[in-house]
This record gives sequence, structure tokens and C-alpha cells, in this order.
Amino acid sequence: MPRLAIAYLMPVSVIIFYLCLTSGAYLYGDAQVRNSVAERQLEWVKQQVFRTQHLVESALLVQDLERIEQEVSLASTDPNVMVYILLDSASKIRFANHLVWRNSNAIQVIDGYLFERHYEVVSSTQAYIHINEDRLSIQAYYPLIPNSDLGPDNNVELLYVEYDLSLLMAKASNSLQKTFYLFWGAGTVFLLILLCFLHWLIIRPLKRLNHSTMGEPIKPTGWLPAELNRLQDGFELIKDNASYNLKRLNDSEQRWLFAVNGNHKGIWDWNIATGEVFMSDSWKAMLGCAPLDNTDDFRAWKGRIHVEDKARVLQSLQEHLNGDSQTFECVYRLRHRQGHYIWVLDRGMLIDWDDQGRPSRIIGMNTDVSDSLNTQNTPKTTKAEAWLEQQMLRHTKAKQSALFVIRLADTQVQSNAVEKPLIQLFIARLSNYLSAVGLNGHYHDGEYVFIASALALASASDSDIARRHSLAIGSDIARLLTQDDSLDGGMLRAFSFSIGIALAESAKQLPVSVWLKQARVAASRSHSHKSPCSIYSDTNTTELHGHDS
Repeated sequence: MPRLAIAYLMPVSVIIFYLCLTSGAYLYGDAQVRNSVAERQLEWVKQQVFRTQHLVESALLVQDLERIEQEVSLASTDPNVMVYILLDSASKIRFANHLVWRNSNAIQVIDGYLFERHYEVVSSTQAYIHINEDRLSIQAYYPLIPNSDLGPDNNVELLYVEYDLSLLMAKASNSLQKTFYLFWGAGTVFLLILLCFLHWLIIRPLKRLNHSTMGEPIKPTGWLPAELNRLQDGFELIKDNASYNLKRLNDSEQRWLFAVNGNHKGIWDWNIATGEVFMSDSWKAMLGCAPLDNTDDFRAWKGRIHVEDKARVLQSLQEHLNGDSQTFECVYRLRHRQGHYIWVLDRGMLIDWDDQGRPSRIIGMNTDVSDSLNTQNTPKTTKAEAWLEQQMLRHTKAKQSALFVIRLADTQVQSNAVEKPLIQLFIARLSNYLSAVGLNGHYHDGEYVFIASALALASASDSDIARRHSLAIGSDIARLLTQDDSLDGGMLRAFSFSIGIALAESAKQLPVSVWLKQARVAASRSHSHKSPCSIYSDTNTTELHGHDS
């Protein structure tokens, strides 16, 4: 719904208020003037009728009918006297200010006359006078003392007078109207000046502040009221903070996108209510799709899941939607645009619910772990020693290196163990962790090995730093493998691991077989001592317990 701007709302409201105020004042003043005229004329009529009443009674007493005629004729000279008649008991007009009314029945010729009022006044001998607002006149009924000696043709008992107020009221209203026009004109000029002042003082600064919210620079407005000045300062502060926060947000978003795209991660956002799924460009690129390809649909994602993994993935997702797990985490295969399948580590979390408490939105991240899992499915898998020989070429110049061996502690897994979802998740988590720091690892026969180098400088004192650094990496890996957000207790109890670490001042200091043997000895000691991580030493093995950092 469109809203009226204050630049129009304020003057329109003030003008409407002014018109209502002046109109009300005029109507009230007009009513007061009319009442004043009516009250003033009522007093005058009372005096004149009271005088006429006594004069007529005196004339009737001495049977001076000519005097009565003169009084009636004198009253006729007043143009505001509408009716001036003397009536007998039968409402017959005996004397009147208009000759044509004489000897006529007042009920038939006089509009405002009421015989009931006539009878009531004569019976009570109390005069009745009032203002008739409908006829804009004053009506007066005055009883007279009749003289029986005059006979029925000249005997009267009531004086009825009706005095016109319309001319006097019209004259007073015209005078008030002229005065009102004068004051209304002066008030209008004053109002226009006031509106111009308010526009300069309030509306103009507010319009500039409003434009500043749309990105325009705030122009200096000179003198301002204290409230508007504080409001302008507040807008400038908010704008500066918004610009600063927007820059920080953009910088953070760029760093986040760089980290995500650099580690081959794809972002997705699923609106459960509509079924619409947002896929980032890196997610689409992971599957060989172009950024503009239409893949933003839940059914399209579900259709890409490998038929052997679909039931397990959907079950894990439904368990999370039901609240059975804190996060959704699963390793499965997705169909590439070229037809082959890639392995992904998919992790997601619910972030929004509707008013009924039902899940409405979930976001997550996909990581391509095909290199790690596809290597394990190759029949001619490279052994750990051969893989380490290749990796040591990358770490030749690095000082203070460490070889990590992570293996299952209970028994050697079968050749097809990588097919199991738990082992897949184990490898995917490690691959995801290492790729985030620019490393890669190798899995074979129940062992996952990798090399971390440049743990410290080459001085003797820095060997302790390298030891602490490698223990910190081992601690992170132990926490990573034991997080149970998406695994049930039975799976975790069936999964046990040990981490062995062997340090070397350089990757070429020891033969690969010796270095690998030292790491395996440390892993065995870690398993026997029930500690998650151990470092090999010629004299002893440093152990990291679960609660150590």
C-alpha cells in the first residue's frame, strides 16, 4: 500500500485542521450572533407588548376603540412586525395590522397561531412568549381583561404578536461573514508563512535524510533543531557503520568463497517446504555443470545419487530431519554430467523450523573425496612405502616433518572394507581435514598415512615445538574421528583407532621403511595404552590422552 510522504502529509493535515477550525469557529460565531439578536429582540418585544397590553386594557375599560385602532396602526409601521392582532374568545380577529384580516378566523389566516395556546394563556392569565426557530420569529400571546359593556362584536381577550427575526439575523450574519473573511484571509497568509517555515525547518532536512538512506551523500543543512541534528548525526553514524560492516561482510564472504572453492567444496541450501535447493557454482562445477544449469531441485539431487547409496543417504537425512542426529553426514556417490560417479562427503544441519516446529530449511556442504575413495577401490593399490616415496619428494627441503599412521586397532580390515559406510566416512573425514590445510593422505590395508612438514624451524629448541604441533594435529584428528553427530552408538563402539607419529628433522633423514616402522610402533603403543595418540622416541613414547590438549 503506497504511503503519503511527509512533505505532502504535513501541509495537507495542517490545512485540513485550519479549515475545520475556522469553519467550526464561523458556525459557532454565527449561532452566537443569531442567539444574541433573538435575545435582544425578545426583550424589546416584551417591553413593547407589555406596554400595548396595558394601553389596550385601559382603552377597553373606557370603551375608547379609536385609541386601540391608533395603537395597532402604529405597530404596523414596524416592518419586522408580521402579525399584530386582537382576538375574541372565538379566535375571531377584531383588530389587525392588516385590514384584510379583520373579522376573519385567525386559525384560517394566521400560520403561526395556535388556538390551544390561545385557550391556555387566557385560562391561566399568564403571558406566553418564545422564539420560533423554524419560522425565525418571536411569537407572543398576552391575555387581556375584556369589557362586557362593549358587546360581543368589539370585546377582545387576547393580544397575539409575531415579530420577524430573519432580516435582523441576516444582517448580523452578513456582518459576521465580512469580519470572518478578513480574519480568514489574514490567518491563511499566516498559515502559508508557517508552512514555508516548517518546510525549511523540518521537511527539507527530513527529505535529505530520507535520500541519504538510499545511498545519496548527506548534504549540510545549516541550522537544525536539536532533535533533527541528533537524528542526522545518528544517520551518519549508522551509514558509516553499515558501510564498514558491509565491507567486512564482503571481505568475509570473499575469504569464505575462496576457502570453499579452493578446497573443492560445494554449498547447498534446501527449502524443505517448496523443495527448492540452492546449489553454489562450485557444487555445480563438482558435477560438471555450468553455473546457469537448472539443478535447483530436490528431486534432481535425489536422482543423481547412486542406486546402491540412495536408501542409506535418504535414511540418514530423514533421521536428521526427525531430530535423531545433530547433523546430517554421509559419504555417497553422485552422478557426474559425463555419466560417471564421484564420491562426496556431504554434511548438513537444520537451521530453521516453521511455526508448528517442523523443519523448513537445511544447509550443507559437499566435499569431493573421490581421489581418496577411488584409489582404495583400485585392484593394484599402491602400498604405503611406495606412496610415501613419492610424497617425500614434496617435503625434501622442509624441516621438522612428522609421519602419521592412523589405523584400526583391533584387526586388519578385509580388502573390501572400504565399501563399508563407516570406513568411507572415516576416509572422507580425514581427506576433508587434510585438504583444508593443503595435505593429502593414503589408505591401504586398514592404515591411513600422511606427512606433515614445516612444523617448526630447524633449531634444536624447535624440536619441542614440532612435537607439540604434531600432538595438536593428532588431537584434532582424534576428535574428528570420534565425533558422533551423525553416527549411532553401535557403530562408534565397533570403530576403534590409534594414531602413531614419528618425527624427523627432514623427510630424507630416515629411510621410508624405518620411518614408517617407527610410526607403526607409536600407533601400537597408543593402542596398548588406550591413548588416542603417541609419538615415537628411541627411549620412550610420548602419549596424548583424550583430555590433553
